[in-house]
Amino acid sequence: MVRDALGRTSAEAAARAIEDELETRSYAGFNLVVADATAAVLIEHGARTVVGSLAPGVHVIVNVGADGRYEIPSDRAEPGGQRAESGDRIGRALRPEPGETGGEWRARAEETLADHDYGACVHGDGFGTRSATSIAVDEAGLECRHAPGPPCRTAFEPVATNDQL
Repeated sequence: MVRDALGRTSAEAAARAIEDELETRSYAGFNLVVADATAAVLIEHGARTVVGSLAPGVHVIVNVGADGRYEIPSDRAEPGGQRAESGDRIGRALRPEPGETGGEWRARAEETLADHDYGACVHGDGFGTRSATSIAVDEAGLECRHAPGPPCRTAFEPVATNDQL
């Protein structure tokens, strides 16, 4: 499904292809962002599928939702609530500061993703954060950085994208 979406000519076409795929096949829950130079779309697939556009700015997407809109499953109320609280903490921490450069914000964001107090990097019995990616898109182009292991102990490194993801 993701490979097919990557072959589409626009984020909107990719989102439509994913919606079509979800009509015909069953998938475990996921959150997926597809974006291009003109649009960014969030697809949240769980008990139901919600597709919405993302305005320019900072967005925090967690297992139970995004940007303060959460659907916490009744059978996983405690961990779902923790994920929602974590998303809210991260969102507050990542508000851009007056006068802060994009690079300064990016460094702060990567530190936040690595900080266990915010709950983005988690470790449990048989599960946990395996990697982290930060993506910045602005007038200068696209910059992607990836921590190929848990960000609390793995540095973010630049990823060559040729201005494509």
